[in-house]
Amino acid sequence: LFVQALKAVAPVLVLVLVFGATTLGRWAQTYGQNAGEILRQHVAMGVWMHKHLPKNAKVAICDAGAIPYYSQRTCYDVNGLVTNDFRTPGGGVQAFGFIWETLERLKPGYLVIYPNWFRPLTSLPILKRLHTTHLRRTTIAGGRDMVAYRIQWDKLGNPDRPGHPPADAKGWRLVDQVDVGC
Repeated sequence: LFVQALKAVAPVLVLVLVFGATTLGRWAQTYGQNAGEILRQHVAMGVWMHKHLPKNAKVAICDAGAIPYYSQRTCYDVNGLVTNDFRTPGGGVQAFGFIWETLERLKPGYLVIYPNWFRPLTSLPILKRLHTTHLRRTTIAGGRDMVAYRIQWDKLGNPDRPGHPPADAKGWRLVDQVDVGC
């Protein structure tokens, strides 16, 4: 019975092996390119962070993995995959308002993101660009540039009411407020 089953399955197994053998080179090339990107972008960013950021630095990042490992810094994943603070109830994509409010609450000193994923955050005047890892082309990375910013919390108007102008600012009048994270 086993021999008969093997005879019936053998042609299929031969086809699978032949197809697999013909695609092995392309698969190996793609795998090598992907690994090279992670090395040149994520590992490089983590090593830079290890060398240039204080040991007690807290960093919000958009791609957890090699960066926390090589940086050996406290990292928060703004995508919410490995950091519960950034997880929304029911999962799903977080609104920028929710990310901003969580950043305000956690107060990391640094932010490492793909600017093309987080354009509204990159336009904030409190971010100071510190370092960029650039790829000429990408196969797996989230973008060509991964950028490290220092978050200058002290440049916000009023530390008791983040995002609001200082109480003594001329020409400002708070009319209403809305919780954009909801």
